[in-house]
Amino acid sequence: MQRLVYLSNFFLTSGAGVIFVILADLEIDFGLSKPEIGLVAGVGFLASLLASLTLSPYADRGHVFPVATAGVVLGIAGNVMFGFAGGLVAFVAARACIGVGLGLYLAAARKAIIGTDTEGSGRKLGILLSTNVAGFLIGPLLGWLLSDFSFGTPFFVIAGLVAVTAPPTLWWMRNVEVATQEGVRLRDMRPLLTRPRIRGALLGQLFLYGNIGMFDSVADIYLTDLGASERTVALMIWAFGAPLLILPGIAGGVIDKTKPTRVLLVALFAAVPVMASFGIWNSLVVFAVSAVVQGSIESFAFPAAQVVVVRESGAAESAIGQSLLDVSGNLAAATTAVAGPSLYAAGGALAVYGTMAAVGLVLASAASFELRKGSSLAPIDVAVPPLGQTS
Repeated sequence: MQRLVYLSNFFLTSGAGVIFVILADLEIDFGLSKPEIGLVAGVGFLASLLASLTLSPYADRGHVFPVATAGVVLGIAGNVMFGFAGGLVAFVAARACIGVGLGLYLAAARKAIIGTDTEGSGRKLGILLSTNVAGFLIGPLLGWLLSDFSFGTPFFVIAGLVAVTAPPTLWWMRNVEVATQEGVRLRDMRPLLTRPRIRGALLGQLFLYGNIGMFDSVADIYLTDLGASERTVALMIWAFGAPLLILPGIAGGVIDKTKPTRVLLVALFAAVPVMASFGIWNSLVVFAVSAVVQGSIESFAFPAAQVVVVRESGAAESAIGQSLLDVSGNLAAATTAVAGPSLYAAGGALAVYGTMAAVGLVLASAASFELRKGSSLAPIDVAVPPLGQTS
C-alpha cells in the first residue's frame, strides 16, 4: 500500500510539471503578457513552500490523514480549475491550488513513510524524491501529448488519475502509526536550527538547489548559443534528470547503512568542479557528461541531507524538519533562477557556473564545519496509535 503513496505523489507532481509545456499557449491563446506568465509559473512554487512551511506542524501532531486529504482535494481541484480557466486570475488561483496541494501532500507523505522511527528513512525518502523528479519530467511530456485533444485535457486526465489512486493511499495514511510531538507549532522550527548538523544540511541544500535554479534559468539559453536544437536541449535536460529517476532510492539504501554526513560532504565537494566544468568547456558533449555526473551526485546528496535532518529531528518532528529543507532549497533556487540570466548576459557561461562553483565551495566548507560537530540529542521517537483509535 505504501507504493501508492509514491504513485499519488507522482501524479500530483505531474500536474505541476504540465504547466511548463503550455506557457506559450497562455500567451498565444489567452493573451497573457510575459510578466503574467511568469506569475502563473512562479506562484505554484511559492504556494507549495508556504503550505509546507506553515501546515507541516499539523502532520507532526499526528494529523497525517487530514493534511494529506486536503492536499489531494486541492490538487484535483487545481487541475480541474486550470483546465477550465480562461484568464489570469483563474490561472493564478488554479496554479496556487496545485502548489498548496502538492506542499501539503508531500509533508504528510514524508511523515507517513517515516512512521514511528527513522530506520530505513534514506531509502523511503529517496524513492519519494525519484517520484517527484519523474513527475516533473513526465508532466511536460503528458501535456505535450494530450494537449492536442484540447487545452484542458492533460489537467483533466491528471485529476482523474489522482482521484483513482488517492483513496486507498489516504486510507492507508489514516491507519498508519507515526511518531508525534504534541503541541508542535511553526515556532518549534527555531530550536531545530540550533542543531549544528541540521544547519550543515541546510547549507548543503542551499548549494544543491542553487545549482538547480541556475541550471533551469540558464541551460536553455546557453545550449541554444552552443547551437543545440530544441530536441537536443530536451535530451540534455533528460540527461540531468535521468539519474535522479533511478538512483535516489538506491542511494538512500546505502545512506541508511553508513554516515549520511559523510555522504553529503563527499557529494557537495564533488559537485564544485562539476559545476565549474559547465562553463570552462563550451561543448555540448562536455555539458551532457557533466549533466549526468551532476544528476548522479545529487541523487546521493539530496537523500543524505534529508536523512541528516531526520536523524537530528527524530521521527516526531520529521515534518517540520523536512520543511526547513524545502524552505532553504526553494529560496536558493528562486534567487539563482532570477540572477542567472543577467549573470549570463554579463559574463557568459564561465561567469555563471564559475560563480556557482565558488559559492558552492564556500557553502560546502561551511557545511563541513557544521556537519563535523557532534550530533544533538534528537527527541525519542514514540509510536502512537492513529487518530481516532485507542491503544
